[in-house]
Amino acid sequence: MKRVHWLAILAGLVLAIGLVCTAQAADPLPAEIRDSIAEMQILKTAYWDSPGSTWFVFARTPYGANMLLCFVQEGGSWVRSFYTVDAVPQGEDVINYLFITDKVIDFRDNQTRVIPGPILALSETSGCRTSYRRDDAGQWKLYDAFWLKEQMSLDFSDDGIVFRSPIDQDHDRVETVHGRFERDLRKVDYDAIPRTPQQARETPGTP
Repeated sequence: MKRVHWLAILAGLVLAIGLVCTAQAADPLPAEIRDSIAEMQILKTAYWDSPGSTWFVFARTPYGANMLLCFVQEGGSWVRSFYTVDAVPQGEDVINYLFITDKVIDFRDNQTRVIPGPILALSETSGCRTSYRRDDAGQWKLYDAFWLKEQMSLDFSDDGIVFRSPIDQDHDRVETVHGRFERDLRKVDYDAIPRTPQQARETPGTP
């Protein structure tokens, strides 16, 4: 299936956000999870129930760091699968939305498209976005990013990164940087994600 990149579907993601928020309203964060992070300030949550029940919590720790936590259900109990501070932006009021979806609206033809594997997206108050797709092995891998200041959309794969920036209303400038970039949500460093092709080429591991 042809990948639909961020610049074409930002409005469509608003619909996806609404669908997820509706599900969250019917499924509040379980008390078991809330109690396990009682010392933290819970800022945003996202839930995915099929296949595999998963909660993501974006929270602020007592020492002022933003943290993303992942909980999965095992044997009827909620277990913390992993957490990360490095993969998320730091500071106050940095996230507008945290949501999981497998559907977007492509406004080029007004069609709903199903994305293979659920995608976790973090929409920032700055207008930037990062998203992670859960692969067949159950790992959440960096999938897309959008940097507002640079007007740059990024598509990630095991082979490298495709950068797209608008030339005009109907045309994008496309540049591919081949190499091995860290994509595992548990290990990603948000500040190290390239903003431009030049930054990507300067990353260790690129040809």
